[in-house]
Amino acid sequence: MLLLRKAMETDTEGPTGTNKLEHASASMQTPNQGASSESKENEDDTDAATSLYFSSIYDYTVGMIWGVGNEEFQVPAESAVLDYGFAQDVNAPHRKSQEDTVSIVDHFGGVPKQAFFAVYDGHGGRSCSEYCENHLHLNLMSALMKSPDEDGIAAVNVRDALTAAYLKTDEQIGEARLGFNCGTTAVTCLIRQEDDKKYVYTSNVGDSRAVISHNGKAFRLSRDHKASDPDETQRLKAAGAFVMNKRVNGVLAISRALGHSGEKAFLIGTPFTSKTLLDEDDEFLILACDGVWDVMGDQDAVDFIRTKLKDGMSASEASSALVLQSISRHSRDNLSVIVVRF
Repeated sequence: MLLLRKAMETDTEGPTGTNKLEHASASMQTPNQGASSESKENEDDTDAATSLYFSSIYDYTVGMIWGVGNEEFQVPAESAVLDYGFAQDVNAPHRKSQEDTVSIVDHFGGVPKQAFFAVYDGHGGRSCSEYCENHLHLNLMSALMKSPDEDGIAAVNVRDALTAAYLKTDEQIGEARLGFNCGTTAVTCLIRQEDDKKYVYTSNVGDSRAVISHNGKAFRLSRDHKASDPDETQRLKAAGAFVMNKRVNGVLAISRALGHSGEKAFLIGTPFTSKTLLDEDDEFLILACDGVWDVMGDQDAVDFIRTKLKDGMSASEASSALVLQSISRHSRDNLSVIVVRF
């Protein structure tokens, strides 16, 4: 299925002092559980060399799936969002290969007004991130469609379905023997209409991140899973690992991932999840790997993208501009960005 799809979701840690999620408290979970939180209901660019263009395949079971081709993709009619796009860069000479993958699926599950976006940041190779690109959204669809309503939209708890999809994908990676010494982060957002309201369901493991612009103010919808986090440090130690130099067993900075089958006792794949009610003040969403967040704060990225969109850039062009800006700020990692406009 090539490089991109529109389909499912994931999440990370919240910014200091600002959080659009209810009670501003999305706590970490106990060893084998995912955290969840629900939002309040009332509530420098150069050329675009990193832009990618797509041709599409419509699969009525999955949705509108984008693959690399020769045509610029078009947002389909009745999409859940106004515009979206993404960009990637290997970031040579700091990295020799691209281990990130990106997934976008519009009309997810064949349902208009439902779309899935994901960034997977592989490490120790690309096999786990590629597996997630090709399978996590299918596992989510399977979990959601166990009890669809009359419109074909799942009546099950979406956050529970996201957790099930992550754990199923993690199990499959282990069964396929892809991830004994490698793994991937994941951040996913499922945007869907429910009655007359629109929500974004976010899930994540690791330090890839989802940030929304609410009237120009950055709110993190995910939670970073890092060994330096006190809750994660306690969980890791209870599971038999140790933390040295803010790294799990002195090696990995992240404390949760998909893959790493040989270390599953403590590098769990249980995601953080959140549900956020969208309103007229929500402008756009950024999903990106840590190659961006290592050199830009949440508010920095929102300010940057907001300026580019106001200057008339498309979501694809703004994504490319953010990738290039991260390179100019001396990011040393692979770079992947998705921008979604509401």
